Amino acid sequence: MTPRQFDRKYARQTRRAKDLTLADVAKRLGHSGNWQVSAWEQGKKPVPSEKLAAYANALGVPLDRLAPRQGEPDLRDLRHDRGISLKEIPAIIQAKSDGPVKNAERGVRPLADEYAVRLAEKYEVSLEQLRAAEARSSSGHVAPVATPTSAVESPRTLAEKITYLVRAKFPDAPPTDHALAQAINAKAGLDIVSTEQVQALRTGDQPPAAILGAVPETTLYDALGAYFDCSPLYFRGKEEQVLQTMEGLRLLANLDDLSPEDVVLQARGGEGGFSRPLLAALNAALEKLKGDSRGNQGH
Repeated sequence: MTPRQFDRKYARQTRRAKDLTLADVAKRLGHSGNWQVSAWEQGKKPVPSEKLAAYANALGVPLDRLAPRQGEPDLRDLRHDRGISLKEIPAIIQAKSDGPVKNAERGVRPLADEYAVRLAEKYEVSLEQLRAAEARSSSGHVAPVATPTSAVESPRTLAEKITYLVRAKFPDAPPTDHALAQAINAKAGLDIVSTEQVQALRTGDQPPAAILGAVPETTLYDALGAYFDCSPLYFRGKEEQVLQTMEGLRLLANLDDLSPEDVVLQARGGEGGFSRPLLAALNAALEKLKGDSRGNQGH
């Protein structure tokens, strides 16, 4: 992905030159308040790449002037340049989910020809340009991942997970604690954390329960999952993750008509695109649980 570089000074100068208030721009963007636009102009919060096209339209300027890009776009860049969200994709490609496009953007598997044709038309590019962007997604799309500073190979505490995701998702312009607090509250639909609480959560100074007080941890995890586009389960402790995963496997194991083919079909059709080794391990675990269940019923 070749991110666009938002020129916040140009955005502010243009808005003022056109005698537009922050509220005017926010209204054109469909926002109920102007705090987001203000945060973008001040550099307190990065502009989501899928919002840049609408932002340029709201100011009446070319997208390439508001947010220049160095290099050629990949598949996700093309979607963001049209201001299209993943929620709109199923209707565009006439599919049941956004999985085919999401997997292509991640470089997991290429688009079927019928989907590619429909996307090219919607993105207003040629099929050749779309396939070239898709190839760039496959070759160099993975976002930079922060190198762990400790001996831990992957983040385990909530503080480590938040820090990891902030660096991985926003390598060029990480959000401030204030911006992150506003984003979490927006996703939750109510004020659940302050800037100081986000800082405490990110640094791990205290356990999450002590920081949140009366706010349920599940509410925070749901909001974090929505903001970082990942499962809320990711933010829970290892034991709880294992317990919920095992409960899900036991539920699957009790389905008499479930076959390995069903598992392969659903896993490959989902957003993640499970690998063959993982699918094999999953089916092996299910078979063992089915065997244990039948053995228990026999006693």
